[in-house]
Amino acid sequence: IVVAEFSHDKGMLYAGTTLTQIMSQSDTLNMIPKGITRDYPQYEVRSILLDVARLYMPLDYLTEVSKYAAYFKLNELHLHINDNGGETAYSFRIESLKYPELNKGVTTYSQDDYRNYQKEVKKYGIEVVTEIDTPGHSGAIMNIRPDLMLSDGYHLDLTNPESIEFVKTIMDEFLDGADPVFQGSKFHIGADEYDRTYSEEVRAYMDDLIKYVNGKGIETRMWASLGKGGFEGNTPVSTDAVVHFWADHDADFNEMKTDGYKFINTDGGRIYIVPG
Repeated sequence: IVVAEFSHDKGMLYAGTTLTQIMSQSDTLNMIPKGITRDYPQYEVRSILLDVARLYMPLDYLTEVSKYAAYFKLNELHLHINDNGGETAYSFRIESLKYPELNKGVTTYSQDDYRNYQKEVKKYGIEVVTEIDTPGHSGAIMNIRPDLMLSDGYHLDLTNPESIEFVKTIMDEFLDGADPVFQGSKFHIGADEYDRTYSEEVRAYMDDLIKYVNGKGIETRMWASLGKGGFEGNTPVSTDAVVHFWADHDADFNEMKTDGYKFINTDGGRIYIVPG
């Protein structure tokens, strides 16, 4: 007799997965050793990050990856949907009905298909965390508002107050509504790799977007880029965000920890594959 106890639906999913994993190790694929197993995760966030901006990956493939991730009890899939470089000069992978030129020249996911994908993999305990990366990595905005870009055409001009207001209108399309395009309870604002000359402007930009996203009842994620090696300055940045620590040359971990940020380890020195 096998008895599994759990306190919520995801616990039922993980209990069944554990039993399947144990049985798969037996010679007959249906035997379980006698005893008691207490199974719980070591880490709250267990995730994969895929750069679908630089390399298009069909939703069928992402669904398959999500199912494999679920079998190993990962609980998030982080999708980086816009960037410069890779297959094209720049890309924005999810259909925008408000600004169709965002998708110019690239293969995209329709809004309905992306919604359905997120709902499907949620059944397996996977929450999709979508990232729209600005103010760097923002070349696709050049197709709509070149007046908001620096001369390189890839970075927003943060000295122009219209830049952040325009980015907010992009986010609104995907985060708002009864059945939003981005279904997750977390959203990643990017906020990395920008000219340090504009550190104070970047800090103000981060602070504004953190508060804006949190104001929608959504947890803000961003790349850790503050302190020594990052965007140093005096402009306060809200600590009400979870930061991905990705490179020790781009942020000061101890300083950000002291300031009160919560971290996810996305250490680029371990495994970091960027197509193209």
